[in-house]
Amino acid sequence: MQYLIFRSFRYLLCMAFVLATPWATAGFMGNQIGAEFYAPDLSSPNPSGTTVDPSLFTVVDGVETTVTLFETPTSLVAIGVNFSDTNLTLNLFALFDGAPVPGAVYLHDNPFYGVVFTLVSGDAWDITSFFVTSNVDLLGNFAFTHDAGHLYVNLSDVAFHHNHFLSIDFVFADPVEIPEPTSIALLGLGLLGLAVMRRRMWRG
Repeated sequence: MQYLIFRSFRYLLCMAFVLATPWATAGFMGNQIGAEFYAPDLSSPNPSGTTVDPSLFTVVDGVETTVTLFETPTSLVAIGVNFSDTNLTLNLFALFDGAPVPGAVYLHDNPFYGVVFTLVSGDAWDITSFFVTSNVDLLGNFAFTHDAGHLYVNLSDVAFHHNHFLSIDFVFADPVEIPEPTSIALLGLGLLGLAVMRRRMWRG
């Protein structure tokens, strides 16, 4: 009977430890990210007439921020930014008098005209590959690059229509298991329980 109790306790301990051990986040979800618009190059953040609101956000379900490139009382050119755990989607808007602009909108032809996303809080981005899909004319100087803490989206000389989008799917390296203090404490408590049970079994 004591042997069966011992085996049951050991099994429950192992299951609890596995369930309580967190895994490092492989993607963007839960990360705190800063966003800035740069033009005409990477030395010039937030040029006059552009806004990023909010410029600091946490990735959750839904649109995280809006980059306004041009705005007057009658017109608006903007980019809606939507992160998921493994995707970044830019939705492009061009309105005049509240209606979609009928023709194409051409963005400035600069060395860099786009958005830089910076990791503020969260695990470094270990991106192994990415795939771009879009209904935007990317024949201009579009380019996407990244490192462990930045995403660079260069939209220089890109032409688009209202409601066009640009989507980037990411593949991250496999996450690693990271025990937290609570998990370590749980393991220690379980080992102590096993030691006590074994001692009682020997006395019996």
